[in-house]
Order: sequence, then C-alpha cells, then structure tokens
Amino acid sequence: MIFRLIIFCFTACLVARASMVPPDVQVTLERINPSDWKTVWSVSFDRRLRPYQCEVYTNGIVSYLYSLKRKGTRDVFFLDTKSGRKIPPFDTRDFIWSEDDPLVARSGSSGSVEEGRSEFSLPNGWRSRGVAGLGWRNAGSNNVYFFKGSFLMWSMTLPDGAYNLSHWNEILIYLGGTEQSNTLTSTLYAQPVGSGATIWNFRLPSDIPSRHFSGPDFSSDKMIRNFSYSIGKKYIFTFGDGTLFALDPQTGKVLWRHKVSDDSMIKNDHISIEDAVVLEGSAGVFLFSGSTMVQFDLNSKSTAAVVRKNLYDGLRPILVDGAIYCFTQHP
Repeated sequence: MIFRLIIFCFTACLVARASMVPPDVQVTLERINPSDWKTVWSVSFDRRLRPYQCEVYTNGIVSYLYSLKRKGTRDVFFLDTKSGRKIPPFDTRDFIWSEDDPLVARSGSSGSVEEGRSEFSLPNGWRSRGVAGLGWRNAGSNNVYFFKGSFLMWSMTLPDGAYNLSHWNEILIYLGGTEQSNTLTSTLYAQPVGSGATIWNFRLPSDIPSRHFSGPDFSSDKMIRNFSYSIGKKYIFTFGDGTLFALDPQTGKVLWRHKVSDDSMIKNDHISIEDAVVLEGSAGVFLFSGSTMVQFDLNSKSTAAVVRKNLYDGLRPILVDGAIYCFTQHP
C-alpha cells in the first residue's frame, strides 16, 4: 500500500508536468512517416483544447480533448487515417468483447488506463477479462480470467500492488514494488499463463545509482529505483536512469544495455533523457521523454535520430501500421 501511494505521487508528478504546458500554445495531431520523419498530415485544434486520449480504429482515428476554458467539457474528433480530414462519427462501443475488433491501438495519459476495456488476446486463443493494462490506481481484487470463447480456461490473482500488466506471447509481465531501507524499488515479474509461479524478475542493477524521490512540486527523503518497461518483438525493454536494457523474455537475462543519456547525439542536442517510455513498432524502436521523440537503432545500439522536440508532454504517441501518430505543441 505504501509503494502504491508512492506510485500515485510519482504518476501525479508526471501528470502535473504535462499540465505545465503553457496555456497559449496550439496542439496539433500529426501523422509522421518513420522513413523520412516528414509529416504526412496534421490537424490543429483550437488553442483552448488539450488532448487526453487518442484511438486508432480500422475505420478512422478518434481524438479526445478537454477544454481549458469550459471546465468539465470534452470535444471528440473523428478523422480519416490517410488524410486527417474530419469524417462522420462512428460507434466506438462496437469493440467491446468482439472477436472482430476494429480498435487497432490506443494511447492515453496515465489517468485514462482505467477507462479502457481491460482485455487482451494470447497466441493460444485465450482472451483475458479483468485487468489488462492494470493501472497503478487499481483497487480491485486483481483477479484475471482467461476464456476461450465462452469457456473459462484459467484464472489467477495477481499479488497485491501489481500494476501495468501486459504479456509477451503467453508470458504475463507486470510490475510490483517494495520499500526497504528508505528506498523504493520497482521489480518486473514474468509468469507463464497457466502457471502458479513467476519464472524471473528484474530490478535495476546495483551499478545504477538510486535517485532522490522528488518532483517539480514536492520533495522526499526517500530514494527510488524505478524504471518503465515495454514489450518488444524479441526483447522486453526497460528504461531507468538514462539507461536502456534489453531482456530475454523467457529468462529475464539482460542481453545488452546502453547508456542513452551519454549518447553523443543526445548530448549535442542538449536533451535530458533520464526517464523515457520505450515503444517498438514496424519502423523500429523509439524513446519518448517529455517533449522529445528519439529513434533508437537496434543494430548499432545507439541513437539514430532526434525525431521531434515539441511533443505534447503527457500523452504518448501511437506506432501502428507503419505510421506514428503524435500530438505536438506550437507557439
């Protein structure tokens, strides 16, 4: 419970940082071609609007924005994926429990995770019900149920405090945390579907220093050893204290690591990248840190390009079907 409270404070800090975007900027949704980083199309929104969620469907894009002036109001835009033009609204509720799912990808701020559908499909044909994408604020029983059609195949209860549940093939991946000697430590766990025990766990190596737990509007005497993680095709990526790790999904072994914050391209661009979200798409691996988008080359194990430095902080981009959809901010 204490660690969950800390996670709440840490995530609230990230949200607060996003809300520090100047009120007079204009936010634009861009579709970017990853092969040359050029903008395929862009749609600019009224200066009073700020995005909090974006979803890509087989028949269009849905962008959700809130108003800075009209408190409590929401604006929804339906856009064509190829041109960015407005299209007639379609029923986004059709995806719920449907085998033929038109929802391709979604991205939201930390507060939108619980608004999602809470499910995922496994290669063996099982489909989960309950807590997929389990958020850090989850207060439920952490029960996960797997069905094949209408038949219950297996169920499990995640440990108390588990969050950010996902999977690599048929291995469940989730985060947990502990506090010891005034230090808050994140741990990544792997547990095969159908098994009652984890097969490996990962923490930041001992040579990675602990950091003071603090933010733009608070400070603490506690230390923290935290990291983000994401699922790739061959690896599970973790990122902490400016370092990218590639783990073997089946053993948890660190296959390689790279100190991104010491990369020459990062230093020459005067970019701070101590914390980042790692996403892998058909166009490669990308790091998102604050307002910066960086391409990472898996072959050379180094930064390939700084793609954008004006992302709208707080809403991660979407990588899907050879395209990048992201919100940017402009004077």
